[in-house]
Amino acid sequence: MLKKPKKNGYYRLINQKTGKVKILKHYQNGFVHGKIIYYWDNGQIRLIGHYDQMRRIGTWKTYNSNGN
Repeated sequence: MLKKPKKNGYYRLINQKTGKVKILKHYQNGFVHGKIIYYWDNGQIRLIGHYDQMRRIGTWKTYNSNGN
C-alpha cells in the first residue's frame, strides 16, 4: 500500500538501519515547499536546500560525510 503525500507540514523519513532521520522536507498544499534536508547514515547533513511549489530555488549546499 502506497502512502499518500502529506498535504501540509513536515515529513521525516527514518533510515531503518540506523534509526536516524534520512530526509526532512516540508509540504504545503500537497507540494514540497520550503526547506529540505538529506542526511548521511552517520547523521551528518548531506544536502540542504529550498523548494518553492516543487521547484528548486536559491542556493543548494552539499556536504561530505564529515560535514565539510
